[in-house]
Amino acid sequence: HPIMNESRCYHCHGSTRNVLGGIAVCSSVKNISSAIIDTRNKSIFIGISSLIALIILIYKFFDYRVSKRITILLKTAENVALGDLSLEKIKTSDDEIGQVNASFMNMINSLQKITSVCEATSVGDFTKSVEIRSEKDSLGKSVNQMAESLRNVVKQAGRIAEGDYSIEIQPYSENDEMGIALHKMTSALKEMVADYERRNLLKSARMELNDTVRGEQDIAELAKNIISYICEHIGAKIGALYIVEKDKLSMAGSYAYQKINEQFKEIKFNQGLVGQAAQKKKPILLTDIPDDYIKIESSLGNALPRHIVLFPFLIEETVKGVIELGSFQEFSELDLAFLEQVSDSIAIAVNSAQSRNKMASLLEQTMEQAEELEVQQEELRQTNEELEEQAQMLEEQKEKIQKTNLELNNARKLLEKKADDLEISSQYKSEFLANMSHELRTPLNSILLLSRLLSDNKEGALSEKQIEFAQTIFSSGSDLLDLINEILDLSKVESGKMELHIEDINLADFAASIEQKFKPLAVEKDLDLIVKVADNLPDHIRTDQLRISQIVKNFLSNALKFTSKGEIKLKIERPDTKTNLSKSGLDPEKAIAISISDSGIGIPKDKFRLIFEAFKQADGSTSRKYGGTGLGLSISRELARYLGGEIHMKSEEGKGSVFTLYLPEKIEGKVITKKTSLKKGILKIQLPDKQASKTKESSTIKDDRKNLLPEDKSILIIEDDPNFAKILCDLSREKGFKILVAGDGETGLHLADYYNPSAIILDINLPGMDGWAVMSWLKENTKTRHIPVHFISISDNNLDAMKMGAIGFLAKPVSMENLEQVFRKIDNMISKPQRNLLI
Repeated sequence: HPIMNESRCYHCHGSTRNVLGGIAVCSSVKNISSAIIDTRNKSIFIGISSLIALIILIYKFFDYRVSKRITILLKTAENVALGDLSLEKIKTSDDEIGQVNASFMNMINSLQKITSVCEATSVGDFTKSVEIRSEKDSLGKSVNQMAESLRNVVKQAGRIAEGDYSIEIQPYSENDEMGIALHKMTSALKEMVADYERRNLLKSARMELNDTVRGEQDIAELAKNIISYICEHIGAKIGALYIVEKDKLSMAGSYAYQKINEQFKEIKFNQGLVGQAAQKKKPILLTDIPDDYIKIESSLGNALPRHIVLFPFLIEETVKGVIELGSFQEFSELDLAFLEQVSDSIAIAVNSAQSRNKMASLLEQTMEQAEELEVQQEELRQTNEELEEQAQMLEEQKEKIQKTNLELNNARKLLEKKADDLEISSQYKSEFLANMSHELRTPLNSILLLSRLLSDNKEGALSEKQIEFAQTIFSSGSDLLDLINEILDLSKVESGKMELHIEDINLADFAASIEQKFKPLAVEKDLDLIVKVADNLPDHIRTDQLRISQIVKNFLSNALKFTSKGEIKLKIERPDTKTNLSKSGLDPEKAIAISISDSGIGIPKDKFRLIFEAFKQADGSTSRKYGGTGLGLSISRELARYLGGEIHMKSEEGKGSVFTLYLPEKIEGKVITKKTSLKKGILKIQLPDKQASKTKESSTIKDDRKNLLPEDKSILIIEDDPNFAKILCDLSREKGFKILVAGDGETGLHLADYYNPSAIILDINLPGMDGWAVMSWLKENTKTRHIPVHFISISDNNLDAMKMGAIGFLAKPVSMENLEQVFRKIDNMISKPQRNLLI
């Protein structure tokens, strides 16, 4: 507004007074307001524009100073992520972004150093390492550990290249495949090198031995050089070399032997350990050395070797000798391998030396003959005709000598073959005797029965002298039967055909039965028989009662035979824990000892081994004074071995003897059969064919088949021995039976099926179909399975017969008392009412 003084415009609602020197202008209020608004708007626009410009300037400033540097850092980080570790220097200030950039540069620098180490490692330079920046620098530690592992690998490879396989790399973890592979490689190389060195050692040792045996040495010098080299090479303290000469092993050389026992200078095949090694053609290792074995001696003392090896050497499966070595230390596998490798060289050297000896002997003979020829030529030089004649004669003699040498060689081979055949024949002899039971004892069965019938003189037709003759026949037949049984037992043992029937035995009952049998015999000789069974034993043991009884009865029989006064003791107890049972391998805590002691004549110490040989006693006068075959102890010893035990003996001449049988408490299994077979040679024995004549004689025995009624008691006798069949017929008729007789199994089956007898007496060893097959047919046939069958046979198969359903089994030879029991048993079976079974 212009200057106004108290003048009021209408529009201004004010006064216009007091206006001095001015003009009062009154404009329109509207125009003034519009002007003011425009001015204000302009001011606001200008202010906002300025603010926007300022903001844009500030953004541009910060965009240049911050965003660009961050963008460079991001790009560098992306390059690092792609593996580009090249540094691009970034200009920064000392603010936070500058600090980030510095840390980032340090990280890249560290990665570059690690990369440098890895690059060096990749090209084979393992000397570099990463500087560890802190305890948490796991990357640096891992790289250094990797480099260290690779340095160890390089070190191992270098050691291996130098031939040192002692260092071992332990894998860092189960996933360390390289460490595991290197460990396996090192072990494999170590084994390969060890095997290579072992082969080289054996090869060099063999070459040294070949140098030792080279040259023309006689047998004694060669044997001494060989055994000395072997003992020194493997560290043996004593040794001997045996060479086969005339089917015997002769000691040809020794090492560290002080005194050679004469009995060991020549050893037969299969005699002792040396003979056993030669017989089996296999090495023998021995650790349990007996006390009486040869000792290793020095000036300071002597001791038993702890380990023995016996090694045979062969040429084309022919034994040329045996090496025996003793040592305090156990023989290693390398020692045994050495012996196996050089055995061929030793055999060849020994064979060559023997051949040279033979050639030298032949050469000497030839030279002697040549000298004789020269003398003859000198004498025949007088005339040309005589010279020509003598020259022709010498030519003929030369041919004869060659022919003679050839014949001698052939004769030697024939003798060797005869020796082999003789050995085979000896073994077949045992098998032959073991199978001759039927042929030997069948006629004795009839002789004993008939002589017993005659001596009984039931009809009173014989005089006392005739009865005495019959009794003599019976007594002599019984003695002959005992001898045959002992020979057969020995033959069965030798041929390996002895069978054991294992069962539970009550020790108290066993001792009582022995006492009951031998007490009267002891009383008759005015001797005391004492039987004791220890309390700490089980009630039963499991073994073969028949064979134990046979051994004990033999001991007691000998005690009674050789004791004239005093007492005889039978004790059953546990063995002493100090007892040496190495031969059988028994545990004393699980074994039984049965001892028989007497106060008889005793046995000299030099006869201890003799009495266990077949047909031997202490001396010749004993056999004549006391009698006996000398087979009992030999059989007892073999039976003890079959039973898994052994026999010990103590004796003092003039004071008595103690025989002790050691047995296992239990033998597992029902039947133990030990059989041996001959590998070479065929023995053909043609026996007389008596079966046809026996069968024919049995079929001619008159029986009651023509007048046999269904209600009659009848017995079918199936027996191929006509004499024994006649005895059974007579006894059957005496017992009120009618009889049917068959000499073979087929005829017996026919008569059983047709006549349906009340009972059957059956032999086993029948011509054609044997007794076992007959029994099987009888039990399979519904018409005959109810008939009671009683076996009477030479064969001793009681258990098998009972399993097949027989009512009894009687082994030949038999006595009248035995036959009486058989007929009583048959009569009892027939008299029992038959029971019908509903099928």
